[in-house]
Amino acid sequence: MTAWLMVVLTAAYALTSMAMYFSNRQMAHAAQRQAIAAIKQAEAAAQQIAVAQLQLEAVQKQTEAALKQIDETKRQFKENMRARVAPQLEVVKDRILYLTFHNIGRTIATNLKIEISPEWLECLKNGPFNQSYIQLNRLREEEQCLLIDGKCTAQICDLFDAESFRRLCETPLEIKVSFTSGKELFEKVYSPSIALMKPSAPMLVG
Repeated sequence: MTAWLMVVLTAAYALTSMAMYFSNRQMAHAAQRQAIAAIKQAEAAAQQIAVAQLQLEAVQKQTEAALKQIDETKRQFKENMRARVAPQLEVVKDRILYLTFHNIGRTIATNLKIEISPEWLECLKNGPFNQSYIQLNRLREEEQCLLIDGKCTAQICDLFDAESFRRLCETPLEIKVSFTSGKELFEKVYSPSIALMKPSAPMLVG
């Protein structure tokens, strides 16, 4: 009787162990499937994040390009609308040479200051264009304001006055122009060549 009871108990234990094994195995397989599914979901999420990152980078590049375009448009607008003053050599009536400062821009040029080589100016002193010497010296000493299309003009030479023309050609001429347009200061140095001027041949310098 005892032997049979032991057999029954052993069989019951074996069956219970097998049932637990198969149950644990099924649970393990289910957990493995869940883990695989979770991994796939994580991979899909990672791919979505990567795609979203690429899209975000593309949007950022488009935004940066748009901002650069806006800045360039603003810069071009300011450049197109600012004052522009440069020395201009021109011949009038085929013989009289003028030095003109002409605001060809679209804004008033304020605080205009003109510096001219003193040695070159001396060539005008005590000559037929002494008044131009006085006028150009005044331009050097005083700040000017040039309206749109405004001019400061001085006669500097009669092209048929060979001696005066020779002195002006041989003496180096350097002109520095500085002015304010809006709130921005502009400065530039010019070295025009009077020797290149001929009757009936106006020449814009700079």
